[in-house]
Formats: sequence, C-alpha cells, structure tokens
Amino acid sequence: MNSFQLKLLASLCMLLDHIGVVFFEARLTAAGYELLTNMLLNTPLAGISLLYTALRLIGRLAFPLYAYQLAEGTQHMRNTGRYLLRLALFALLSELPFDLALQGGHFTWQAQNVYWTLLLGAGAIFAYQRTEQSIWLKWTGPLAAAATATLLRTDYGWYGVLVILLFFLTRQDSQKRAAWVVIPLAMQVTAPLALLPITHANGEKGRGWKWPFYLFYPVHLLALYALRLWLAP
Repeated sequence: MNSFQLKLLASLCMLLDHIGVVFFEARLTAAGYELLTNMLLNTPLAGISLLYTALRLIGRLAFPLYAYQLAEGTQHMRNTGRYLLRLALFALLSELPFDLALQGGHFTWQAQNVYWTLLLGAGAIFAYQRTEQSIWLKWTGPLAAAATATLLRTDYGWYGVLVILLFFLTRQDSQKRAAWVVIPLAMQVTAPLALLPITHANGEKGRGWKWPFYLFYPVHLLALYALRLWLAP
C-alpha cells in the first residue's frame, strides 16, 4: 500500500469511529451502555450497542495509521517550522468542529482535538533528532511533549505522542516496530491490526491530495454535527 491508500484507510476508519460517537454514544451512555448485558438480555438497544461497538473498534485503527504516516513524513520535511505551523493552524481550525461534534456542542478544556497530539508528536521527533548530547537529554523534548499533551488533554494524550515517537524510532526495522509499537497499541484493543497494512506499505507516495486530507478532519466533524442536528426530533 502506498501513502495515499494508507491515508484513505485511516480516514475511513476515523469517519466510522466518529459516526459511532456522534450518533450513538450519548444515547447509549444515558441508558447505561453495557454491550454484553444488552446482547444477553436482548434489550431494545442490543442492535445499537453492537453497531456502536463495531464502529469504535474499527476506529481504533485510525490513529496508528496517522501516527505512522506522520513519523514517516517528518523524514522528508524541507521546512520543519512550516510543517509545525501547518499542524498548529489546523489544530486551531479543528477545535470548534471537534467540540461541536464530539464534546456536546460547546467549548471545553476537557479534551482537545487530535491535531494537537500530532503537532506535539512531530515536535517530539524533531527535538529528539536535533539533540546531540546524551541519550537522556535526547528524551527531554519527547517527555516535555508528552507532558504537554497530558496537561492540554489532547486526543490520545501522552499515549499518542509515545506511539508517534515509537514509529519514528523503529522506522528502519519492521520486526522491531512490530515488537515495540504493538505494546502501547494493545491498550486500544484492535489498534494492533493497523500494523498489517503498515507492514505492507511500499514507501511510495501515490496521489498527492495533501490539502484534502488535512481538511477532512474538521470538515467531516462539521458535517456529522450538522447531520445530527438535522436528524434530531
């Protein structure tokens, strides 16, 4: 699979995940969502519970795919400052759609969108690369990025920064990547399955489509939010 195909797969998984959150999560949470109980007792929410769970499990593949793409992409940056600025701008642009679609429709400091995590992950890689001193000092930047992600409560937080950095550190050894990255990914149940298409990545770029992929995150969140309002009784 080339980079374009991996991004398409990641976008699809993310879309399905957010469909589950936007249209089903609030209703199931209000009803005391328990998949096993709903299925065993054949409650009216059994079908929705199963669908919601399936969508969220598929969605766990999205972040590892994006993390891998980012870790690979940082190795080809001609201007790291411009790249970080681009991520920061899309983080700002995506915050309102993220809050509207996934945080109850209002601004909150309880969670920030995933672009902030990607920004901090990229910053962690650049800091690690540019620190020439001891291995302990090389980890200062990544640790600071992980701490910032935790304080800001970004989507995936320190875990996301760690996954991005591990993809970078194991980029030249697929066996080491499988051994190291699978450990934190296992925290997300089905996330290790993302390593299957990643293992078959051929390193080719494929179609460009840079800006549509950047815009997909805020645009699809706004679209899902608008559709939920339209379907509301």
